[in-house]
Amino acid sequence: MGISKHLLRFLAFVIIIASFNACGITGLTQSSGTDKLWEWVAYPQYADAILFDNSFAAVSYGEPAILPNGELADFPLYGLVDENGELVVPIDYHWIGMQDGIFKVSKTVFREDGDIVGNNIGWLADGTPIISKSWIVNADGSLTLDSPNENRFDWYWETFVPNSYFDNNERNIKDKTTNEVLIPKYDQITPFSEGYAVVQKGTVCGLIDSKNNIVIPLEYDSIASFTDSQCLSADQTPEWERISKNSVTRSISKDGKWGLINRKGEFVVDLIYDYDLDEEYGHAIGVANFYNGLAPVRQNGKCGAIDTMGKIVAPIEYQACSTLSGLASVISDNGLYGAYDSSGKLVVPYEYEAILGFYSDIIAVVKDEKVGFVNMDGDLAIENIFDSTNGFRGDFASVSRNGKWGFINKSGEVVMPIVFDYVRDFTEVIATVQVNGKWGFARPVSDDIESNSVLEKEEMDDVMFVNLQIDNPIANSNAILTPIDVEDDKVVPIIDNGRTLVPIRFVSENFNCDVEWDDIGKRVTIVKGDTVIELYIGENQAYVNGEAVEIDVAPVIRNGRTLIPARFIGENMGYSVDWRGTDRVVEIEQESD
Repeated sequence: MGISKHLLRFLAFVIIIASFNACGITGLTQSSGTDKLWEWVAYPQYADAILFDNSFAAVSYGEPAILPNGELADFPLYGLVDENGELVVPIDYHWIGMQDGIFKVSKTVFREDGDIVGNNIGWLADGTPIISKSWIVNADGSLTLDSPNENRFDWYWETFVPNSYFDNNERNIKDKTTNEVLIPKYDQITPFSEGYAVVQKGTVCGLIDSKNNIVIPLEYDSIASFTDSQCLSADQTPEWERISKNSVTRSISKDGKWGLINRKGEFVVDLIYDYDLDEEYGHAIGVANFYNGLAPVRQNGKCGAIDTMGKIVAPIEYQACSTLSGLASVISDNGLYGAYDSSGKLVVPYEYEAILGFYSDIIAVVKDEKVGFVNMDGDLAIENIFDSTNGFRGDFASVSRNGKWGFINKSGEVVMPIVFDYVRDFTEVIATVQVNGKWGFARPVSDDIESNSVLEKEEMDDVMFVNLQIDNPIANSNAILTPIDVEDDKVVPIIDNGRTLVPIRFVSENFNCDVEWDDIGKRVTIVKGDTVIELYIGENQAYVNGEAVEIDVAPVIRNGRTLIPARFIGENMGYSVDWRGTDRVVEIEQESD
């Protein structure tokens, strides 16, 4: 028997995904200054980086793990860095995460002679056992070999067996004491929960008690089972019940209708709601899909939502309904979204194009194709100015604008500038960010920068703008303070021969232009719609849609970045350019498309 790839994949998923939130990591640090909003902690260099809640982060260069049988695994090697950026655990492990409440690293190895530690997960053809070994990660990053008292995975599979023996060959349950066969040959039987189990024969289901008495006849299309709590350890809960927040009822369906039963098989809601049958597999679909205590329902072509005892919390009168984290999102006849809470109160009025999620006390909504947030009274808490969000995790949400990502708090304040290609987690101390396809860590330096007050400008309706100050590495891009260059704080606007030159890539990308650089010809090309501008380093002649145009100051390269005259690019791209001499600030504006 070889290593099961499905098992390895399952283990990798369970262990690595077990914990994502975390605190500080340090690494390659960008030089700090009084005018900086943030700084690098670990410059993006990893194929993957995952923060944990115990001062460590898992990092990987993406190199595949090599299994004991010589095969390449479909998951990479991981190591750990500490809050000082030191690699305290080599990038040599297959899985990293929380296991039974303990932070561990793990990998598969051969079992050596006399070695009794580790869980068997397979054998080579010659009978050599392959095992999974785990090490506990101590507070200082050192490792202690874990010596479990039982085989974790034997225990795992036993959770699917009830308190009586299960004979796999006969598919019967036998009494522990008398060895008497209690259950006739059913095609399938679930674990018992409080003395009851769901059984299936052919395409129909029913409910039996532990003495083989039929409680609900075998005539239903589907019955969702309860999980037997006796099979779970004290610190665990059934995953379904954790997500659904429903431990009191389960769905039962027949002939296109469904209702709810309790743990004793008694009907709490009769078969009154509609469902569809999957013709290929014969399964009932759209049946009591509870999420955080609410489930969408359908009746006579209209939709609404119920709670775990069948109480209607969203009237069954809408085009569609879905349940979020404790909310029922509905679509009215005019195609706009609203939402009800679990008490039946309409907390989001019907005026949004979408409802993206509910996060404890704030709700993500879409209006005019922009993302914002409302509170539980339906009042606007954060303006609809973002392109996308992954929602709040705790007090912070990842948001995007113009293809870049950052973080905001529940007051809508930007706490990590929106300048990264993508982001994952933020703990106020540290953020996991991605630049050029690589992951790293960054942290805010200051949330109140006195020297940048001259850049302040509020969001403007139907106007895009950039404010830049001479010699300042920070700019105001559409009311958000952001670094001009995420890699180098020496990239700043300058004055050359009495003319203001600005970093062209930053300005162009903030106005959704395409920028191309020809290193051989020292040429920069800017494309915006039908307009194409070509400029050459050190030359006073540019080309606009192929026609030669004289410029009084030639483009230059400073700190590896191209700077061009702000006035020239504005006038030829249709932007307005103003100079505020007192503060040495150039303001570039364009009407939104």
